[in-house]
Amino acid sequence: MESSGGSETSLSRRGCDNAPTRKDRRVGLIYDERMCGHYATEDGDHPECPDRIRAIWKSLESCGFAKRCVVLDAKNAEDNHIALVHSRNHINLIKNTISKSTQSGRRRIASSYNSIYFSKGSSEAAYLAAGSVIEVAEKVAEGQLDSSFAIVRPPGHHAEVDEPMGFCLYNNVAIAASFLLNERKDLGINKILIVDWDVHHGNGTQKMFYSDPRVLFFSVHRHDFGTFYPTGDNGSYIMIGEGPGVGYNINVPWENGRCGDVDYLAVWDHILIPIAKEFNPDIILISAGFDAAIRDPLGGCRVTPYGYSIMLEKLMPFARGKIVMALEGGYNLDSIANSVQACVGVLLGDSPIAGSPQSYPFESTWRVIHQVRQELRAHWPIIASKLPNKVFSKPSPQMDASERGFVGPHSAAAESVARTRIRPGPPPLAPVLLAPSEATAVLHQATHEINFLTRVPLLGPARPIVMRCADLSFADLSPGDFDSLAQVAIDLLVQTPVESAVAPILSRMIERIIELQADLPLIRPSASDTAPSQPAPDTAAIEASLTRVTEDLDAASTQLSELQHERHNLAAKISQKMKELEDLQKELETLDKCIQEEGRLVTEHRQTQASLHGQLQASIRSRIVQKHQMAFLQRRTARSEQKWADIVIALKALLL
Repeated sequence: MESSGGSETSLSRRGCDNAPTRKDRRVGLIYDERMCGHYATEDGDHPECPDRIRAIWKSLESCGFAKRCVVLDAKNAEDNHIALVHSRNHINLIKNTISKSTQSGRRRIASSYNSIYFSKGSSEAAYLAAGSVIEVAEKVAEGQLDSSFAIVRPPGHHAEVDEPMGFCLYNNVAIAASFLLNERKDLGINKILIVDWDVHHGNGTQKMFYSDPRVLFFSVHRHDFGTFYPTGDNGSYIMIGEGPGVGYNINVPWENGRCGDVDYLAVWDHILIPIAKEFNPDIILISAGFDAAIRDPLGGCRVTPYGYSIMLEKLMPFARGKIVMALEGGYNLDSIANSVQACVGVLLGDSPIAGSPQSYPFESTWRVIHQVRQELRAHWPIIASKLPNKVFSKPSPQMDASERGFVGPHSAAAESVARTRIRPGPPPLAPVLLAPSEATAVLHQATHEINFLTRVPLLGPARPIVMRCADLSFADLSPGDFDSLAQVAIDLLVQTPVESAVAPILSRMIERIIELQADLPLIRPSASDTAPSQPAPDTAAIEASLTRVTEDLDAASTQLSELQHERHNLAAKISQKMKELEDLQKELETLDKCIQEEGRLVTEHRQTQASLHGQLQASIRSRIVQKHQMAFLQRRTARSEQKWADIVIALKALLL
């Protein structure tokens, strides 16, 4: 693994010793070697490996933080606590199926899930991880601890109600949150803020509390227009909750990699902190993934230990500092160890480590912040106001071609002009104009290709212009062409289905148009640039065009959000109707069973009636026979008595 660059130097500035700068707070730590029994048996280089937590623990011991903390024993979670968020089938899978299977059987089971492996010790590690987060959360809620950090694995925020995924078996943070809300109501924890700063979206946690207003779920993650793991729309900023939970689910989806300290802190300042003040949580649970850290092999972002310490420091004033951190992702051993060390120092009461932001947030960061605030403003009035214009006037860092989505044979050339920094320079050079015949061909060909790609009839150019953008043919356009191209792209984006692969391409195309308008000095000139007759473009007109394009983009973004909302609502209605149909089907099945049962009872009744009728007839016949027999016996007795009377008379006569 690579080291984390300059983070070692930053850490040394604070002085990792036993002399805190402020009074030590009671901070709990949990680490248990048994959680290392969960490992990928077939892949020795798997990123989610036991050395992750070993590196963290070694770092905390070496700097003296472990001695300053309250080290707790790991505990197994109870099934009834896990069942607060997971199904019984899921619990049975982790508890019994894995532990009782052979290794080949475990491999076969794991292959049916997304990014999952199992070993003999997976079940024990999963129970220890979930139980440990419950343990520290309960002690913080009770007041025995001020805050805590659970150094646990496997991670949990991807695990859904009935499915492990993304290296996660049980959703540790969700289980702990539900435990506090439902099992320990006596502790007075009525509102929980869950902050998920793992580079991947916490899809499992989101779904478990999507309609619960007691939990404010906040996730900042790479989304890349739905192409970054776990992919799809669940991590979009339009997913804000449903029913009573509307407004309590907040997603901040990065459009690209390389986001660093300043990008995250901008989100904290303009979204999370204002909303947290209004929400006023009783406790904060942090899904502390460190795969957005610099040098992480999976995340592609650039958050430093300094950045993590400042993000945590900004949360300390809430809930009287009752913060529970649970390890999620993070796969560079140096980065994760240094980042956790920086956070534990903040929990203990030390000042954040030395450091300072470099440059300013990306332009895409401000766009995402604006979109999130627009989506949530009806639910959180504190963010209803517009962002101050001054935040957009500062220079943004450069981004290379692969990070902006420019890959392939033209990536090297794309990198030379795909810049997001607005900087002063000489008057723009005169670019080469697009030939009218070529423009006409583009217009005609685009309609055919976009229809073929999406199977939806659309008007105007699309695919060819997008390809021209990727191939840097924008450098062949005059400033006046940018405005019309942007409008075409916006119109197409509004008409294009959200699930279409063309939608993110069009979004990037619009972004490229704005960037190139702002960075015209970098566009290559034509051979006729030196001709004295070639007039320079009107800078004021270009700026006006840029303003119009930006306004059109905002309007299109709003319209797209409305369409996405309509689609989401329609999907919800369809889901509700499907549920009603399923309920009706169940009622029909129940009625059918009742009819069958009634038929069975009728048949049994008839059989019983026939049997009783037969028995009655037999009884009647028996009584008739008995009656005849009695009459016969009575007649015989009478005759016998008469004979005896005659005999007696005869004997008396003889004797006389």
